[in-house]
Amino acid sequence: MIAILAVPVWPYAVSCIVVWRRTTTNWARPWIFCFIFVLITVLVALWYLSESSRQNGLIGNLTVTMFQGAAFYYLAEWTFEDSSDEL
Repeated sequence: MIAILAVPVWPYAVSCIVVWRRTTTNWARPWIFCFIFVLITVLVALWYLSESSRQNGLIGNLTVTMFQGAAFYYLAEWTFEDSSDEL
């Protein structure tokens, strides 16, 4: 049960790793990032509560979580594409 509940945490961890050491000169992109981040999270939560989630089982849920993580990663890359890494 704990392993299944821990699955949605991975996309957040990947996003945090990407944005942890970054800063941007564009103030609008982080707000867009936060909005889409929350929107995707709500959609995935609705997926987990749906009948489709139960029918597809663990593999289906892992696939949805993998796409969620990829979306967060590319969204973070877009948000901070003009940033510089701190040393």
